[in-house]
Order: sequence, then structure tokens, then C-alpha cells
Amino acid sequence: MSTSRSSLLLHTARTLCAAFARSAPLAELQPLFTPSPTITEHGPRTPSVPFLATFSGPDALEQYMSILARCLTVSDAEYEEPMLDDGWEVVCVKARGTFTWVEGKGKGVRWNEEFVYLLSGFDGEGRVGVWEVWADPLSAWLASQGKRVDDA
Repeated sequence: MSTSRSSLLLHTARTLCAAFARSAPLAELQPLFTPSPTITEHGPRTPSVPFLATFSGPDALEQYMSILARCLTVSDAEYEEPMLDDGWEVVCVKARGTFTWVEGKGKGVRWNEEFVYLLSGFDGEGRVGVWEVWADPLSAWLASQGKRVDDA
């Protein structure tokens, strides 16, 4: 991979993380993704935590972000420097933040967690085609039930 391609992918990852850190609107995020991305937040499927799913197609980003916003907010997000596997064109970013559940019986439950983004499937313009999220689904599920890991 050329140095300019590596720089482009890392720039996209940094821009995406900076946008998430300041809760940028969807209109600012969309140009960073391909027209039909796949977004997966890994974890066991449960109605209590509906964002633990795969979203694909032209509306994937809007669907994922709207479900996420309906369930929780994140504050004090800090992202480490993205790491690029230039042979596979995969960018990994480790982060941490404070999450607050915002609906139902878990409304107001807060917890800190670390999470990881894996960005891949980049197109020729460096836009993200695949975004995978590994977070703490147990903490999210407990929060949806009005509990915290420390309480369980």
C-alpha cells in the first residue's frame, strides 16, 4: 500500500473518531462512509439492547445511529491513535468513554467502558465500507434493566 493510501485511511479514522467524540450530526458522518456500508455492533441479540446487530445498506448508518441515540449517550470519549494493517487495509481504534442509558427503567444509569472500532472495506476515496464495534454488551444490557455491573 502506498504511503498516501495509508495516510488517507488513517485520516478517515481520525476524522471519524473526532466526529464521534463531539457527537457530530449524521450529516457530518455520512461522507466518511461508502454509500452502502455494513455496521455491526457485536454482542448477543436482545430486544433490550437493539443496537447489538448488523445494519447494511444505504440507510445503515442512519439506522444504527438513531437506535444508538434512542438508547444511550456517550461523554468524555477518548480515542487512541488508530492502528493500520496496511496489507489488509484495516484500521483498529481503541477508545474509552462514559455511557448513559437514556430510556426506560434504565434511564440515567451511567458506566465507563472501553471499546474498539475495526474499520475496513475502504473504497477508492478512503470511505469506510465496514464498521465493527466491540464494546461491553453486558454493561449495556444491565443499564437497560436499571442496573450496573458493580450492582450485579
